[in-house]
Amino acid sequence: MGIIGYVIVFGLVLLILSPIIAGHFKNVRKDKLLLETLKNSGSAKGLSLTMTDSWKGAYAIGIDPEKRRLIYLRKAGESIQEELEDLSSVSDCRVDITSRTEKTPNGSMTVVEAVNLIIRYIDKTLSDKKLEFFNNKVFHSLAGERALAEKWQKKISSILQTKNR
Repeated sequence: MGIIGYVIVFGLVLLILSPIIAGHFKNVRKDKLLLETLKNSGSAKGLSLTMTDSWKGAYAIGIDPEKRRLIYLRKAGESIQEELEDLSSVSDCRVDITSRTEKTPNGSMTVVEAVNLIIRYIDKTLSDKKLEFFNNKVFHSLAGERALAEKWQKKISSILQTKNR
């Protein structure tokens, strides 16, 4: 194969990969914008968010460990839902994974429907707060949201333990 063949193969590979690469950079840009929104919201509330994460261009979470405040954003269409949690009123948190088993020709398969971080309050009259990390009705593929929810559960639990000392 001559140089023209290599150029054609390279062009085809580039043509196939360009939408994937463009989509990746678009999601990175969305994550950065949502993270900026999260930090601006925290600053407006007098918080210094030292730990933050953003994913899928639709979710962001941040925490001010000194003031024990957690901010969570969820973008739905053009609107942004914000939750501000005072961790001094929280007793614990846990990761909740909702899944179902589907039969396949080769046996069965577990399908994850949702990954949530559940915040439980000290005041038992308050309902638990559910912070969505993944919902298969919004996004079709799970890509690390379970590990991310577990990471945040550990961060929050660590802050809750220091509060109780």
